[in-house]
Amino acid sequence: MTDYSDEEFFNILQEGYHGPTMVKLIELDPVEFVNWFHDRVIQYKKDAMTKKVDKSYEYLVTLTLAKEPEPDTVEQVEASIRRYAKSTVLCPSKFYYAMELTKAGRPHWHIYIKCSKPLKSDFWRTHKIKFGTVHQVKITKGTTDNIKKYISKDTIPIKLRG
Repeated sequence: MTDYSDEEFFNILQEGYHGPTMVKLIELDPVEFVNWFHDRVIQYKKDAMTKKVDKSYEYLVTLTLAKEPEPDTVEQVEASIRRYAKSTVLCPSKFYYAMELTKAGRPHWHIYIKCSKPLKSDFWRTHKIKFGTVHQVKITKGTTDNIKKYISKDTIPIKLRG
């Protein structure tokens, strides 16, 4: 079989499987062609795997109570936060939170979440209905450390995952 360079083979492949040159190559030495083609497919798959993009999403979420809390409201919100950390919908790989008081003296929570799926704002619907407001911001790459410092400015964050 003629010793074709990778570029020549690639050009032949571009003609399609039914192109005249491809048929001629297969007729001349089908085994060598199949081996060459197989090696190229394997290499293509390896390259694709090493170039895999990190599909993770990071968010800063702030949960704030709408009114003065009842005696057990803080515990209820914290129980909800722990459920969010275990959520199979959210699938978090990292989940930290910290509670602090607003200037008005109401508790609110900062949550850092790293997950494998985009987080839809309606995920927090139950919290909005029962307790108050939710502010969700997608974190841009490179600002994660600043977000973690912001969350931990008054207290040590509680690590639930990661």
